[in-house]
Amino acid sequence: MNNRDCPFEKLVDDYVHGELADDQIHRFENHLLECKVCSEELSTIRFLSENLKSAYHVSLPYSFGANIIRNFKALKRGEAVFEIRLAAEDIMIALATLALVLIIALQIFKQPRISSEEIAGRLTPVEQASLQPRQMSKEDVLELVLTGEQQQIKQTVEREEGK
Repeated sequence: MNNRDCPFEKLVDDYVHGELADDQIHRFENHLLECKVCSEELSTIRFLSENLKSAYHVSLPYSFGANIIRNFKALKRGEAVFEIRLAAEDIMIALATLALVLIIALQIFKQPRISSEEIAGRLTPVEQASLQPRQMSKEDVLELVLTGEQQQIKQTVEREEGK
């Protein structure tokens, strides 16, 4: 059976969680041999179920329970449960880290100081000439603006006028 609307598909979840009666279990297992839809659904639900079980496992430190009881008793007595502590070692680590970050930032963003005369001295004559302002004729501007097809039309018109 390959129909996506299999009536047994509703029983897959109950089967995985052991909620079917014995006669329903036998009928469902026989059906699984024939139905790819239910077999795939069963595999998916089993996979998800196993992964969810393992996702909830959290290992706690051995003293976790004792710490909760100690903190609860301290709260009942009106004592502060959470202590603020700043060890000299923690402060030194923070300051050393800050200093290192500042040194790296200064090296990264350090700009070389080069005058415009030094830059001009490093340029080749061609590069210097290309930086000089120059006057462009109307024809030069037109050449820059026209596309290839428009330039061909312009050349054709000029040839026609020349005849």
